[in-house]
Amino acid sequence: MVVRTDLATEAGVRAVLQRTASLNVGLCVLCAGSGYARALEEFGRAPTQLARYLHLNVTQTLALASHFYARWCAQGARGGLVLVSSAMALLPAAHCELYCAAKAA
Repeated sequence: MVVRTDLATEAGVRAVLQRTASLNVGLCVLCAGSGYARALEEFGRAPTQLARYLHLNVTQTLALASHFYARWCAQGARGGLVLVSSAMALLPAAHCELYCAAKAA
C-alpha cells in the first residue's frame, strides 16, 4: 500500500496511521522528498520553507518510525523500516545547508 499524503502536516501523519491501523504492517518505507537541488537553492533562502523541510525530514519521519517500531514491539512482531534519504545528505547545495543536514539525519 502506498499512502500519498503531505507528511509535513499533522493531518498527513494521521492519514498514514489511520490507513494502516488495521493492517499487519511488516515493512514501512518512509520517503520524505521535496524537490531537486536547483529548486531547493531558491527555497533555501526562505526560512519558513527550511523549517518545513526540517519538520518533514526529521520530526515527522521520526514520529512515523517510532510509531511502527513501538507497534511491532507491543505486538511481539517483526518489522522493518526503510528510510529513503537523498544525495543531498552528502552533496551540499548553496543555501540548503539545513536541508542537507536534515537529509543526513
